[in-house]
Amino acid sequence: MRSHSKPRNNILLVIDGFGQGGIQQAYKVLIDEYCKIFDKVYLIVIQSSPSELQVPDISNLRTVRLQSWGLLDFRTLIKYYKVVKKSDPTIIIASIYRSQVWSALIKSKNMKLVWVEHNIYLSRTFLQWKLMKILAKRVYKIIGVSDDVSEYTKGKLKTEIITIPNPLTLAPSKHPVIARSADFVFVSRMTTQKNPELMLRSFARFIDEYKTNSKLHIVGDGYLTKLLKQLSIELGVEKNCIFHGWLDIKSVHELMAKNMTLVSTSIFEGMSIVRLEAFANGCCVVTTETGGTHLFKDLSADGLFIASATDESISLAMFDSIKPKYWTEAAILKRMSLISKFEPNKIALEIID
Repeated sequence: MRSHSKPRNNILLVIDGFGQGGIQQAYKVLIDEYCKIFDKVYLIVIQSSPSELQVPDISNLRTVRLQSWGLLDFRTLIKYYKVVKKSDPTIIIASIYRSQVWSALIKSKNMKLVWVEHNIYLSRTFLQWKLMKILAKRVYKIIGVSDDVSEYTKGKLKTEIITIPNPLTLAPSKHPVIARSADFVFVSRMTTQKNPELMLRSFARFIDEYKTNSKLHIVGDGYLTKLLKQLSIELGVEKNCIFHGWLDIKSVHELMAKNMTLVSTSIFEGMSIVRLEAFANGCCVVTTETGGTHLFKDLSADGLFIASATDESISLAMFDSIKPKYWTEAAILKRMSLISKFEPNKIALEIID
């Protein structure tokens, strides 16, 4: 179903890279929606890589992959300028620093530029924020995907930031799975920010204290994967841990629908899409209090467990999450009903209107 009876002109979405990650999954959903309401949609990947997400095969979608080595790669910047000039978009949506800066530099007056901030970017330098603050004057709208992100970005750029959350990445089944395994799911890049070591130590404590045979499904990959596998052996839970590596989004949803609880132990987040996906599949969620948690506060008594960043607190919340009162059909449906706030069509229109 088309969102508008009359297509608009062209829209361009640009991003630094299109690898595994929540930002890229959100882009895939937005691309699908914008292809319904624009004549042509352009996806520009500034730095392509061998392990990219698959781009949707849609007739009015054009994908351009560049290969930039950095912000001062003027040769690639000129190529990007030529792509933008030829595609002549009415709107440009840019995420991640390089894409945002380049888009602000080369846009024409008749193009509306939207910056989307997906995270609390603690690693950005003073000079990087200073440049963004100057270029923000050329930006039509700046969006933060959660109140936390918006407040942090507003403090840096000293300008208005609008909060619009990420969309749900895949529509789940309308019929909830009631009978599930009392197992846990962790979906993430295996990086320091996601704190997977705390997740694994919390699970080991849960197994030790509650004497269960639960499994932990670990989805994702990264530079900490090898260390995590070794740690699971040291903690004596290697037989209870299943390292899946990266899975496609449909397989992730199927995994969630078969198990009870998602665990998120991040040190900081913008808006964790995986928590939204878990609720959409009726799961409980055990999480540290990071960006975007406020979006799910309606479920604070119905399956959302906010724990302090200790293995004791997280393991206790994991145990509570598998109690029978959270696994009635009514409880599962209540968690699934949260997705109405994150419908892709609604989010896509809020970004551009």
